[in-house]
Amino acid sequence: MSHSAYTTVEREVGPFSIQAGLRGEHTDLRFELPGGERFGHEWFNLFPSANVSWRIDDDRRLRLSYSRRVDRPGLSELNPVNTSTDPLERRIGNPDIEPEFTHSVSADLRWSLSQGNLSFSPYYSATRNGWERITTVDDQGVSTRTYENVTSSEGYGASLTYSLRGRGSGWGGYVSLSSTRENRDASNLGDRYSGSSLRFSSRANIDGRITESLSAQANLRYSPATDLPQGRIDARYSADFGLRYRLMDERMSVRLRIRDPFALEGSSSQLRDVDYIILGRTEESTTSAEISVTYALGGGGEYRGGRGRWR
Repeated sequence: MSHSAYTTVEREVGPFSIQAGLRGEHTDLRFELPGGERFGHEWFNLFPSANVSWRIDDDRRLRLSYSRRVDRPGLSELNPVNTSTDPLERRIGNPDIEPEFTHSVSADLRWSLSQGNLSFSPYYSATRNGWERITTVDDQGVSTRTYENVTSSEGYGASLTYSLRGRGSGWGGYVSLSSTRENRDASNLGDRYSGSSLRFSSRANIDGRITESLSAQANLRYSPATDLPQGRIDARYSADFGLRYRLMDERMSVRLRIRDPFALEGSSSQLRDVDYIILGRTEESTTSAEISVTYALGGGGEYRGGRGRWR
């Protein structure tokens, strides 16, 4: 059970817009196992936030933001009962896991250009008491996966995004490139669990009209490999495409959506420690095609042009 209350104040001073907020949150999480054993946690925390926006001129805007956030473990992370059906791979929660708290500072600088918008967004975050999956293997070769709090982690990076407005030709979209550096201190579990990593990711979208009646949309995403206290998860890719044909004075439309046409989705991982190496791979059969037909009774047209605006 969770209860929260918050307040926000906002004021404009010349070209500046200032907003500050404070949220108080009380959470009472309790559960009982079939054998009668009970576990529970009760937390009360305050979460401040602040935003300052500066309209530099008609084409440039700058926003600075700060927030404190929380990520609380759920029942799957807290439940100490083994939920695995594989006798060689145990999965249990840790009822002593504490929430992780993150302080985040970011900036967002936007330029309005003749054909679109350009934004540059650096950020810094500091996480305390974060929780991670930890796997151990006993002498019989049975692995046990549970969760432990680590000391701290820091992350900083930036993203660069260009958005194209759909003028003239009616085509629009965006492309975004991001870079993140993470430093992890898990010395409370052992020096070998600490580390750092540098990651790059990207996203792209494009949509618009091919003809007066035919529209198209495409989404591409790349998520980089992620280092863990014990090993890493490899990079992931995804893509989907769509077509829509409008008829009957735009009152009726036929849509075709194709998800993962190149069979890119899937994941692989490697867990490693001083006494074991576990390789894992998941093949996801997500390639699919979907056709739908809609008819507007009250008026024609569902397309609104521009980035990601199919309705």
